[in-house]
Amino acid sequence: RAERGQRIAVAKPELAQDARLMAHEAAHLLQQRGGATLRVETASAGELEARSRARGDLEAEAEAVVSAFLGGPVSQELRLSATGEEVLYGESVESSESVKSPFSECKEILLLSEQPSAATVGSFEDVWEALSAIYPEVFAASDSTAKLDALRAVSPISGGFEAAGQSLSLPKMMRLAIAQMFLPEEELLWLAEQLVDYGPEPLWPAELLEQRRLKFEGQAPSKLGESGHVGTLMTSSQGLAVRAYYFEGSSSERALVLGGVHGTEQAGIQVCERLIEDLKQAPQKPYYSAIVVPMLFVDHGCKEQPSKGEPQYEREYGSGDSLVEPNRNLCQEGVGHRDEEGNVALPYQGIGKNGEEILPENVALLDLISRFKPSRVISVHTTAGAGSNGFFVDKRIPAADEKGNAQPARDHDYLDRINANPELKAALAEQDRADQELAVRMGRAVYDQRTQEIDQHPKLNEEQKRQQRKHTDALVSKTVPKADRDLGKRVDLDQLSEAELDKRTHFHTDGVMAEAGVSHGRYLSRPIESGPHARPALTIITCEVAHQETIQRSASGAQKRRESEVKAYADAIRTIFLGSSSGKQGDTTQ
Repeated sequence: RAERGQRIAVAKPELAQDARLMAHEAAHLLQQRGGATLRVETASAGELEARSRARGDLEAEAEAVVSAFLGGPVSQELRLSATGEEVLYGESVESSESVKSPFSECKEILLLSEQPSAATVGSFEDVWEALSAIYPEVFAASDSTAKLDALRAVSPISGGFEAAGQSLSLPKMMRLAIAQMFLPEEELLWLAEQLVDYGPEPLWPAELLEQRRLKFEGQAPSKLGESGHVGTLMTSSQGLAVRAYYFEGSSSERALVLGGVHGTEQAGIQVCERLIEDLKQAPQKPYYSAIVVPMLFVDHGCKEQPSKGEPQYEREYGSGDSLVEPNRNLCQEGVGHRDEEGNVALPYQGIGKNGEEILPENVALLDLISRFKPSRVISVHTTAGAGSNGFFVDKRIPAADEKGNAQPARDHDYLDRINANPELKAALAEQDRADQELAVRMGRAVYDQRTQEIDQHPKLNEEQKRQQRKHTDALVSKTVPKADRDLGKRVDLDQLSEAELDKRTHFHTDGVMAEAGVSHGRYLSRPIESGPHARPALTIITCEVAHQETIQRSASGAQKRRESEVKAYADAIRTIFLGSSSGKQGDTTQ
């Protein structure tokens, strides 16, 4: 049978290969889309032939299509609708069996079991009513865009429900329902089907996101729903959602922005939140498709202390002997975080507070990275220490720290393999230098933006400007040292020596920190060469936002200044880190 201009339902899989029957039903699909009303019921091939002799013009027209399809001349419209070359697949309501159909107009072949209980699906009205009670926001939405956003809020869809006196699959029946909602908008129907199966875009695999990008390339993003599609990576132990926001880029490259690794570092979280709002309002897509996770350890970043009426945030996880440093809680470098069976690896036991298991938030993060496959990651933190503000790189080729302490012994085999392959070493060194130049560009952008705002501020006197410049000097003091702040004397990046780049982009540390455990930076900058989560070494940059104060907790006279500082960091991430392949503003080449 033809169902409401959407798909063809057959009682037996082999009927989907019956060219005559399929051509007849494809004609009915077109008739239905033109406004004709046909009964919707399960029928055998013999019943369909008998009905065609008795139902007048509609059946005669369908038979004319069959005749043309089987041997006579066929118009371009009929050829497209009834003889498309694309091989399409459908799912059985009662089983996972798939069948092929040569008819591209048949969006999906729906197999109905011969069991009487399945045949009672009938006209689908009972099912539609039951689904609309389960997902009222989806069914009540006024247009396709609103329906997509409503779907994102309730997906992925799983489980079953009762309707028409039987147990039915929620995702399969929702697929039928959304076909009625979205056809003939084939591309939007495709998007809605992926939302049913996978959930909002931050939960999709990279390959599917690339299909989405290509499918809707050149179309207005507003047609696809609100910008910054949000998904929940996990629910914390306190019942809070760890949220991720997806922004489609103009290229096939992908990047991840991470905040809230430490709940005490609220200014870094605020930078991520500002970035999300700016990306939502940006007139153009970024070069990189991006996922932004503003607060990974949400329990720490959202803590309240009612007795004092002030927020209370936490840096570490747990208490007492079970205290864990979230950024020293990963498994050993080069080891996948899950095995073939999906079992989570144990964290590397250094000399710090590593924990006995990888924390759920870190597992969710590594699952996201494995699924999303970003080529670059930036982790936004906050520091109050002098000389440690700016943008820093975890290099692919580990080096001694700035005090000359050698890397841990566990790095030696990795370094030996690199040193034994000159071509590999040269390629990694080139990538490391590109990462370091990227970090310096971002630091310079923050400094220059704030300096220009101060110099052009119409209401600041010279003393006020001097004070604000002094404050600006500390924003990226390590990445943009004093000698680099005079534009007239600033050295081009390609003229900076490797030692100078290391000095600007190596986070101040000592040998103990490398021994303490495996940080996000160390883990992501090393490749995983085998296993289900194999990946190359990634560009991993750490942004250390200067000063712990958020905009709201700054002194009353300093809130506008702090807002401008937060914006400067967010702008550097948006226009440079996400804005181009090279990190140069205005460059959108691959």
